[in-house]
Amino acid sequence: DLWAVDATGTTGTARATIVVAPADSLYPGVRTIVHAADGNFAGAPAGAVQVSGLSALQNAIHTTSGATRVLFKRGETLIDVDLISRQSGSNRGRLEHIGAWGTGPAPVLRPKRFDGGNMITWRSSGPETQITVENVKIEGWWNPETETGSLGGGSPLYWRDKTTSAKILLWNVEITGCDAQQLSANAAPCDIMAANCVVRNWQQYGFFVDKTRDGKLAFLGCRITQSSLALNGGPKKGMSNNHGPIRIVSCRWIVGDVCDLFSNDGWSGSYDAQPCLRIATHPTENLQIFVHWGRTVMENGYQIINLEGENAGSEDNPGNFVFDRLLLIGTSRQRATMVSVHKGGTTFRNVLAVQPDTPAYVTGSNQFFDFEANNPMGTNDVEPVRVYNVTAVSLQSAANENSGAMTLVGSTGSFADMTVENNLLHAPSGAQPVTGSGPVDLSTPVPGVTPRYRGVRYNFEHPTGTLASAVPQGGSLTVPYAQILVRDQNGQGPGTPTSQAYWQATQGTDVLHMVSLNGKVMHAAAGQITVAFGGAGVTITNTSGEPWEAGTNWWLALDRTSRLDAEMPWQAQYANPSSVPLAMPLSGSPAAGGAGLGLTDPLDFYGAERTSPASRGALES
Repeated sequence: DLWAVDATGTTGTARATIVVAPADSLYPGVRTIVHAADGNFAGAPAGAVQVSGLSALQNAIHTTSGATRVLFKRGETLIDVDLISRQSGSNRGRLEHIGAWGTGPAPVLRPKRFDGGNMITWRSSGPETQITVENVKIEGWWNPETETGSLGGGSPLYWRDKTTSAKILLWNVEITGCDAQQLSANAAPCDIMAANCVVRNWQQYGFFVDKTRDGKLAFLGCRITQSSLALNGGPKKGMSNNHGPIRIVSCRWIVGDVCDLFSNDGWSGSYDAQPCLRIATHPTENLQIFVHWGRTVMENGYQIINLEGENAGSEDNPGNFVFDRLLLIGTSRQRATMVSVHKGGTTFRNVLAVQPDTPAYVTGSNQFFDFEANNPMGTNDVEPVRVYNVTAVSLQSAANENSGAMTLVGSTGSFADMTVENNLLHAPSGAQPVTGSGPVDLSTPVPGVTPRYRGVRYNFEHPTGTLASAVPQGGSLTVPYAQILVRDQNGQGPGTPTSQAYWQATQGTDVLHMVSLNGKVMHAAAGQITVAFGGAGVTITNTSGEPWEAGTNWWLALDRTSRLDAEMPWQAQYANPSSVPLAMPLSGSPAAGGAGLGLTDPLDFYGAERTSPASRGALES
């Protein structure tokens, strides 16, 4: 049941009936395939096809013509999973449901290493009209805390090229150590939901979404968090932690609710921490987008929320964007602003934004929101923009803040219909204190929330160059030690050259070396290169089976994991504190019961009914 009310007080109701069928009734008997690597099928669903081994499983999928469910045995780990739903050139295979059977922990599925492919693929010609993946754990081979390991595996679950519309659900799925999980779909429309999922420790993105122009997306109860110990990224060469939790290139309808997003990766500028949430970045297809995102914790990013095109030339089109009941936690990396918006038709309400008192790692702006438009299209700049019932608190001292007084909205750009009212801004400790809404409770922490940002730590700098001549199979490239320094990706550190003895001390333990050739990464652990530490320098020998062409740009990532702690220590002075304040207006504050006649949400940050008269800011006093 849906009840709605508009700005004039007109109400309306609607009802939709949804029938959820039990999976056992949809996939009876041989419609279900059960896999047990140990060959013990005790307790498996009656009548199901029983297989052991991945090749037998692939054959079983391809010998079925109807909708099929595959269940993996709980407690087992499968390595080198590489399955395709539909057999090429035939009508065989229709994998609709992936899940677990038996008792114990969720089955673990691991993709092939180093091949750059996908783990489970639904072909473009596949007839599936629904795809469900539930109760499994997917483990890739990337370690964000050392920026080593395999980048193979692509998107673990891949239906991007499907041309048949489908309802796609990820339920209770954990994905860790992968490149990125794509929620992209080529069909129009596809409806995709990730619910009760955990995504951690990615290399490129948590979730990446494109090719869903007319589809629907929902993120419900998901935790998408990079490791708090992850290195902070580097150039976009495929050998560093690069992007944030969620990027949505294009999609028509988007819902997010009860989520947790933590970013710790970067690649641009001073390797800025990437936003937690980027929406509508496509240069031209960000049209008529509807977003409601609520009840979510977001921490870190040079912008925490980015509602911009992917570059300055991208079109800025209006939509209907509502962000409600968010907790935004800034860090020392808040270089630009917490929220940057280029799209008209945007509302922020019941947001609690807190900037802790940490020294700025990079200089930025003293503002929480910034509204601009590089390339406004149509009615973008006359559509309404609303910021109300927001509580913004900066705890920064004069020694740590950027220049100028802290502001709630730094710029309104060219937006003509802008309303900013009934908000609470409190910045008591800066050089130009803002205390007009005080007193504010800064001693009571937001319950259940522990900030995770540990400070700054980069990997070692990657030496770079261009091949002056081709390197055939068996040929080599030698990099002098004078080019391989003891300093990090931002040039911090002593900058002293390494030596043969330096590397010989690590060669027995640090073996996960990588080289990028115009963005294509090759691994010593995969046998694609060999690495030798000679008297003149480090020699990289081509054992990949393919020539390296002259003029190719190369980047070298030599594994120095054992030296990280000693030579690249955490810069913990930039870390966040252990809590953030609830920042409720106290008795005597003009914000308590001080909301004017303008915009006020009837419910506050916690969904509680506001008193009458209501308070300014996100929380009732």
